[in-house]
Amino acid sequence: MLASPSFGNMQYTIILEADPEGGFFARCIEIPGALCHGETQNDAFACMREEIERVRAVRNEELQKIIAEPNSEIFRIEVADSA
Repeated sequence: MLASPSFGNMQYTIILEADPEGGFFARCIEIPGALCHGETQNDAFACMREEIERVRAVRNEELQKIIAEPNSEIFRIEVADSA
């Protein structure tokens, strides 16, 4: 039986843009579709942290179902940073 993977703290790239109508938009590069708005930069970052935590929880739940399958294996690969 495989142990549950633990990834610990991860870093994400956030693009912060001023909203012409007030506040700030935050987008996460690594999670397509993750977009938040806050009245202040801190509000936008807090919203994005919550969104990332929500996405990670859903993905972890899906991963637990996949690794429970008898024919599943987990591998890690390394990819060079293109930035």
